Amino acid sequence: AGNTPMSPSALHSPALQRLGLQFYPTFVQLVSGSPRASLPSSYVVCSEDQAVHVSHQEIMAARCRARHLLQSSHSPFLSKPKELAQIIAGVALPK
Repeated sequence: AGNTPMSPSALHSPALQRLGLQFYPTFVQLVSGSPRASLPSSYVVCSEDQAVHVSHQEIMAARCRARHLLQSSHSPFLSKPKELAQIIAGVALPK
Protein backbone atom coordinates (compact mmCIF):
# COMPACT_ATOMS: atom_id res chain seq x y z
CA ALA A 1 0.00 0.00 0.00
CA GLY A 2 1.83 3.05 -1.24
CA ASN A 3 1.26 6.66 -0.39
CA THR A 4 -1.39 8.12 -2.71
CA PRO A 5 -3.39 11.35 -2.57
CA MET A 6 -6.54 9.33 -1.86
CA SER A 7 -5.29 7.12 0.98
CA PRO A 8 -2.09 8.16 2.75
CA SER A 9 -0.02 5.29 4.11
CA ALA A 10 -0.36 6.65 7.63
CA LEU A 11 -4.03 5.70 7.53
CA HIS A 12 -3.51 2.21 6.13
CA SER A 13 -1.86 0.48 9.09
CA PRO A 14 -4.53 1.22 11.73
CA ALA A 15 -7.29 0.34 9.27
CA LEU A 16 -5.63 -2.92 8.21
CA GLN A 17 -5.27 -3.97 11.84
CA ARG A 18 -9.05 -3.75 12.23
CA LEU A 19 -9.99 -5.75 9.14
CA GLY A 20 -11.79 -9.04 9.65
CA LEU A 21 -13.08 -11.85 7.53
CA GLN A 22 -16.31 -11.61 5.59
CA PHE A 23 -18.02 -14.93 5.96
CA TYR A 24 -19.05 -16.91 2.89
CA PRO A 25 -22.78 -17.16 3.77
CA THR A 26 -23.14 -13.41 3.34
CA PHE A 27 -22.40 -13.91 -0.35
CA VAL A 28 -24.80 -16.80 -0.98
CA GLN A 29 -27.66 -16.65 1.52
CA LEU A 30 -31.13 -16.05 0.13
CA VAL A 31 -32.82 -12.79 1.01
CA SER A 32 -36.37 -11.63 0.61
CA GLY A 33 -37.74 -8.16 0.15
CA SER A 34 -35.84 -4.98 -0.34
CA PRO A 35 -35.41 -2.33 2.34
CA ARG A 36 -35.04 0.23 -0.46
CA ALA A 37 -38.74 -0.22 -1.23
CA SER A 38 -39.80 1.26 2.11
CA LEU A 39 -36.76 3.13 3.46
CA PRO A 40 -34.90 6.10 1.99
CA SER A 41 -31.61 4.99 0.48
CA SER A 42 -28.50 6.72 -0.79
CA TYR A 43 -25.36 5.60 -2.56
CA VAL A 44 -22.00 7.34 -2.51
CA VAL A 45 -20.21 6.80 -5.84
CA CYS A 46 -16.46 6.91 -5.20
CA SER A 47 -14.90 8.18 -8.42
CA GLU A 48 -11.35 7.03 -7.62
CA ASP A 49 -12.35 3.54 -6.43
CA GLN A 50 -9.99 0.89 -7.77
CA ALA A 51 -11.93 -2.03 -6.23
CA VAL A 52 -15.44 -1.45 -7.62
CA HIS A 53 -15.58 0.13 -11.09
CA VAL A 54 -17.52 3.38 -11.26
CA SER A 55 -19.87 1.94 -13.89
CA HIS A 56 -20.86 -0.83 -11.46
CA GLN A 57 -21.29 1.70 -8.66
CA GLU A 58 -23.63 3.66 -10.94
CA ILE A 59 -25.78 0.54 -11.42
CA MET A 60 -26.07 0.15 -7.64
CA ALA A 61 -26.68 3.88 -7.17
CA ALA A 62 -29.55 3.79 -9.69
CA ARG A 63 -31.41 1.45 -7.32
CA CYS A 64 -31.33 4.06 -4.55
CA ARG A 65 -33.35 7.21 -4.10
CA ALA A 66 -30.30 9.48 -3.92
CA ARG A 67 -26.84 9.37 -5.49
CA HIS A 68 -23.82 11.28 -4.22
CA LEU A 69 -20.49 11.62 -6.01
CA LEU A 70 -17.26 11.79 -4.02
CA GLN A 71 -13.76 12.01 -5.44
CA SER A 72 -12.52 9.26 -3.18
CA SER A 73 -10.91 5.86 -3.01
CA HIS A 74 -12.83 2.68 -2.16
CA SER A 75 -12.71 3.68 1.52
CA PRO A 76 -13.98 7.26 1.76
CA PHE A 77 -14.13 7.00 5.55
CA LEU A 78 -10.30 6.92 5.38
CA SER A 79 -9.51 9.09 2.38
CA LYS A 80 -12.25 11.74 2.67
CA PRO A 81 -13.78 11.47 6.16
CA LYS A 82 -15.00 15.08 6.42
CA GLU A 83 -16.63 15.03 3.01
CA LEU A 84 -18.26 11.66 3.69
CA ALA A 85 -19.52 12.91 7.07
CA GLN A 86 -21.11 15.91 5.31
CA ILE A 87 -22.92 13.59 2.90
CA ILE A 88 -24.14 11.36 5.74
CA ALA A 89 -25.26 14.36 7.79
CA GLY A 90 -27.12 15.75 4.78
CA VAL A 91 -28.96 12.45 4.33
CA ALA A 92 -29.66 11.93 8.03
CA LEU A 93 -30.55 15.53 8.82
CA PRO A 94 -32.11 17.06 5.70
CA LYS A 95 -32.84 20.77 5.83
